Amino acid sequence: RRLRVDGSPMGAFREAFDAAAFANNYSRPVIGWPDDFARLGRHEVAEFYRNHYGPRALTISIVGDVNPSEVRTFAEKYFGSWREPERAAPATLAANGTDAPAAPGPSVSRMFERPSLAGPAALHAFYRPGMNSPDALALEVISALLSGTRTSRLYRSLVQPGRAVSASCVASYPGEKHPSAMLLYGNAGPGGSLDRLSEDLLREARRLADTPATAAEL
Repeated sequence: RRLRVDGSPMGAFREAFDAAAFANNYSRPVIGWPDDFARLGRHEVAEFYRNHYGPRALTISIVGDVNPSEVRTFAEKYFGSWREPERAAPATLAANGTDAPAAPGPSVSRMFERPSLAGPAALHAFYRPGMNSPDALALEVISALLSGTRTSRLYRSLVQPGRAVSASCVASYPGEKHPSAMLLYGNAGPGGSLDRLSEDLLREARRLADTPATAAEL
Protein backbone atom coordinates (compact mmCIF):
# COMPACT_ATOMS: atom_id res chain seq x y z
CA ARG A 1 0.00 0.00 0.00
CA ARG A 2 2.85 2.39 0.76
CA LEU A 3 4.18 1.79 -2.75
CA ARG A 4 0.94 1.74 -4.76
CA VAL A 5 -1.01 4.45 -2.96
CA ASP A 6 0.97 6.56 -0.51
CA GLY A 7 4.17 6.65 -2.59
CA SER A 8 2.54 7.04 -6.01
CA PRO A 9 1.90 10.54 -7.46
CA MET A 10 -1.61 9.52 -8.58
CA GLY A 11 -2.19 6.87 -5.90
CA ALA A 12 -4.30 8.87 -3.46
CA PHE A 13 -6.32 10.41 -6.28
CA ARG A 14 -7.06 7.04 -7.90
CA GLU A 15 -8.14 5.53 -4.60
CA ALA A 16 -10.50 8.41 -3.82
CA PHE A 17 -11.79 8.49 -7.40
CA ASP A 18 -12.55 4.76 -7.44
CA ALA A 19 -14.39 4.99 -4.13
CA ALA A 20 -16.57 7.82 -5.43
CA ALA A 21 -17.07 6.57 -8.98
CA PHE A 22 -17.93 2.88 -8.61
CA ALA A 23 -20.69 0.99 -6.85
CA ASN A 24 -19.25 -2.50 -7.48
CA ASN A 25 -16.08 -4.11 -6.11
CA TYR A 26 -13.90 -1.75 -8.15
CA SER A 27 -14.62 0.87 -5.49
CA ARG A 28 -12.31 -0.98 -3.07
CA PRO A 29 -8.52 -0.79 -3.38
CA VAL A 30 -6.98 -4.18 -4.14
CA ILE A 31 -4.47 -3.84 -1.32
CA GLY A 32 -7.15 -2.71 1.14
CA TRP A 33 -7.95 0.36 3.23
CA PRO A 34 -5.71 1.49 6.12
CA ASP A 35 -8.24 0.28 8.70
CA ASP A 36 -8.16 -3.18 7.07
CA PHE A 37 -4.51 -3.45 8.05
CA ALA A 38 -5.28 -2.25 11.55
CA ARG A 39 -7.73 -5.14 12.03
CA LEU A 40 -5.50 -7.85 10.58
CA GLY A 41 -2.93 -9.75 12.56
CA ARG A 42 -0.65 -12.66 11.74
CA HIS A 43 -3.33 -15.16 12.82
CA GLU A 44 -6.00 -13.73 10.49
CA VAL A 45 -3.62 -13.59 7.52
CA ALA A 46 -2.46 -17.20 8.07
CA GLU A 47 -6.05 -18.44 8.38
CA PHE A 48 -7.09 -16.66 5.18
CA TYR A 49 -4.16 -18.22 3.36
CA ARG A 50 -5.03 -21.71 4.59
CA ASN A 51 -8.67 -21.36 3.57
CA HIS A 52 -8.22 -19.81 0.14
CA TYR A 53 -4.81 -20.83 -1.20
CA GLY A 54 -5.22 -24.51 -2.02
CA PRO A 55 -5.04 -26.81 -5.05
CA ARG A 56 -8.51 -25.80 -6.25
CA ALA A 57 -7.34 -22.21 -6.60
CA LEU A 58 -4.25 -23.17 -8.62
CA THR A 59 -3.93 -22.88 -12.39
CA ILE A 60 -0.73 -23.94 -14.14
CA SER A 61 -0.06 -22.82 -17.70
CA ILE A 62 2.76 -24.38 -19.70
CA VAL A 63 3.67 -23.13 -23.17
CA GLY A 64 6.18 -24.60 -25.56
CA ASP A 65 7.37 -27.81 -27.16
CA VAL A 66 6.69 -30.07 -24.18
CA ASN A 67 5.66 -33.67 -23.63
CA PRO A 68 2.32 -33.77 -21.74
CA SER A 69 3.21 -36.99 -19.93
CA GLU A 70 6.46 -35.46 -18.68
CA VAL A 71 4.60 -32.34 -17.58
CA ARG A 72 2.19 -34.50 -15.58
CA THR A 73 5.11 -36.33 -13.98
CA PHE A 74 6.72 -33.08 -12.87
CA ALA A 75 3.39 -31.68 -11.67
CA GLU A 76 2.76 -34.75 -9.51
CA LYS A 77 6.33 -34.63 -8.22
CA TYR A 78 6.19 -31.02 -7.06
CA PHE A 79 2.47 -30.54 -6.31
CA GLY A 80 1.15 -34.06 -5.73
CA SER A 81 1.46 -33.89 -1.94
CA TRP A 82 -0.43 -30.61 -1.72
CA ARG A 83 -3.79 -31.27 -0.06
CA GLU A 84 -6.87 -29.13 0.20
CA PRO A 85 -7.25 -27.52 3.67
CA GLU A 86 -10.04 -28.89 5.83
CA ARG A 87 -11.93 -25.60 5.87
CA ALA A 88 -11.26 -24.57 2.30
CA ALA A 89 -13.55 -21.88 0.93
CA PRO A 90 -15.70 -23.13 -1.97
CA ALA A 91 -14.40 -22.23 -5.40
CA THR A 92 -16.66 -19.65 -7.05
CA LEU A 93 -16.75 -17.94 -10.41
CA ALA A 94 -18.51 -14.70 -11.23
CA ALA A 95 -21.55 -15.22 -13.43
CA ASN A 96 -21.23 -13.81 -16.92
CA GLY A 97 -23.56 -11.04 -17.93
CA THR A 98 -25.11 -10.55 -14.48
CA ASP A 99 -22.74 -7.92 -13.08
CA ALA A 100 -24.18 -4.96 -11.23
CA PRO A 101 -23.73 -1.60 -12.98
CA ALA A 102 -20.58 0.30 -12.13
CA ALA A 103 -22.36 3.62 -11.57
CA PRO A 104 -23.38 4.40 -7.98
CA GLY A 105 -26.64 6.00 -9.10
CA PRO A 106 -28.52 7.50 -12.06
CA SER A 107 -26.40 8.28 -15.09
CA VAL A 108 -25.61 11.95 -14.53
CA SER A 109 -22.46 14.01 -14.81
CA ARG A 110 -20.37 14.25 -11.63
CA MET A 111 -17.35 16.43 -10.93
CA PHE A 112 -14.54 15.09 -8.77
CA GLU A 113 -11.48 17.11 -7.76
CA ARG A 114 -8.51 16.21 -5.57
CA PRO A 115 -4.94 17.50 -5.20
CA SER A 116 -2.32 15.27 -6.80
CA LEU A 117 1.47 15.13 -6.71
CA ALA A 118 1.39 14.24 -10.42
CA GLY A 119 0.56 17.80 -11.40
CA PRO A 120 -2.46 19.26 -13.19
CA ALA A 121 -4.43 16.63 -15.06
CA ALA A 122 -7.92 16.28 -16.51
CA LEU A 123 -9.76 12.98 -16.58
CA HIS A 124 -13.13 12.07 -18.07
CA ALA A 125 -14.67 8.73 -17.13
CA PHE A 126 -17.53 7.14 -19.04
CA TYR A 127 -19.28 4.09 -17.62
CA ARG A 128 -19.03 0.98 -19.77
CA PRO A 129 -20.15 -2.68 -19.59
CA GLY A 130 -17.87 -5.58 -18.72
CA MET A 131 -15.74 -7.65 -21.08
CA ASN A 132 -18.59 -10.04 -21.95
CA SER A 133 -20.60 -7.25 -23.55
CA PRO A 134 -20.89 -7.16 -27.38
CA ASP A 135 -19.60 -3.57 -27.16
CA ALA A 136 -16.31 -4.53 -25.47
CA LEU A 137 -14.32 -5.05 -28.67
CA ALA A 138 -15.57 -1.79 -30.19
CA LEU A 139 -14.41 0.08 -27.09
CA GLU A 140 -10.94 -1.46 -27.43
CA VAL A 141 -10.77 -0.23 -31.03
CA ILE A 142 -11.92 3.25 -29.99
CA SER A 143 -9.18 3.38 -27.37
CA ALA A 144 -6.55 2.38 -29.94
CA LEU A 145 -7.78 5.01 -32.41
CA LEU A 146 -7.56 7.73 -29.78
CA SER A 147 -4.24 6.89 -28.16
CA GLY A 148 -2.77 3.62 -29.36
CA THR A 149 0.23 5.04 -31.22
CA ARG A 150 1.96 8.28 -32.16
CA THR A 151 -0.36 8.48 -35.15
CA SER A 152 -3.44 8.31 -32.89
CA ARG A 153 -5.87 11.20 -32.74
CA LEU A 154 -5.07 12.45 -29.25
CA TYR A 155 -1.33 12.43 -29.91
CA ARG A 156 -1.60 14.29 -33.19
CA SER A 157 -4.15 16.86 -32.02
CA LEU A 158 -2.94 17.53 -28.46
CA VAL A 159 0.59 16.28 -27.77
CA GLN A 160 2.34 17.18 -31.03
CA PRO A 161 1.04 20.79 -31.08
CA GLY A 162 1.98 21.19 -27.40
CA ARG A 163 -1.56 21.54 -26.07
CA ALA A 164 -0.86 18.70 -23.62
CA VAL A 165 2.20 16.92 -22.23
CA SER A 166 0.37 13.62 -22.55
CA ALA A 167 -3.07 12.46 -23.60
CA SER A 168 -4.43 8.95 -23.59
CA CYS A 169 -7.51 6.78 -23.59
CA VAL A 170 -7.91 3.72 -21.35
CA ALA A 171 -10.49 1.27 -22.65
CA SER A 172 -11.33 -0.21 -19.28
CA TYR A 173 -10.48 1.14 -15.82
CA PRO A 174 -9.69 -0.16 -13.24
CA GLY A 175 -10.46 -3.61 -14.69
CA GLU A 176 -12.29 -5.15 -17.61
CA LYS A 177 -14.06 -8.22 -16.25
CA HIS A 178 -16.89 -6.27 -14.61
CA PRO A 179 -18.64 -3.04 -15.61
CA SER A 180 -16.14 -0.23 -15.20
CA ALA A 181 -15.19 3.03 -16.93
CA MET A 182 -13.51 4.20 -20.10
CA LEU A 183 -11.09 7.06 -19.48
CA LEU A 184 -9.89 10.07 -21.43
CA TYR A 185 -6.89 11.47 -19.61
CA GLY A 186 -4.37 14.24 -20.17
CA ASN A 187 -1.64 16.24 -18.43
CA ALA A 188 -1.49 19.96 -19.07
CA GLY A 189 1.81 21.56 -19.93
CA PRO A 190 3.46 24.37 -17.92
CA GLY A 191 0.93 27.19 -17.62
CA GLY A 192 -1.67 25.16 -19.48
CA SER A 193 -5.36 25.48 -18.74
CA LEU A 194 -7.13 22.43 -17.31
CA ASP A 195 -10.46 23.74 -18.59
CA ARG A 196 -9.06 23.96 -22.11
CA LEU A 197 -7.47 20.50 -21.86
CA SER A 198 -10.73 19.06 -20.57
CA GLU A 199 -12.64 20.51 -23.51
CA ASP A 200 -9.96 19.33 -25.96
CA LEU A 201 -10.36 15.76 -24.73
CA LEU A 202 -14.15 15.89 -25.08
CA ARG A 203 -13.84 17.48 -28.51
CA GLU A 204 -11.78 14.55 -29.76
CA ALA A 205 -14.34 12.11 -28.39
CA ARG A 206 -17.13 13.98 -30.18
CA ARG A 207 -15.07 14.13 -33.37
CA LEU A 208 -14.64 10.37 -33.37
CA ALA A 209 -18.39 9.98 -32.94
CA ASP A 210 -19.09 12.39 -35.79
CA THR A 211 -16.20 11.41 -38.07
CA PRO A 212 -15.82 7.62 -38.44
CA ALA A 213 -12.36 6.13 -38.50
CA THR A 214 -10.69 5.95 -41.88
CA ALA A 215 -9.41 2.74 -43.40
CA ALA A 216 -5.85 3.93 -42.82
CA GLU A 217 -6.52 4.49 -39.10
CA LEU A 218 -8.03 1.04 -38.72
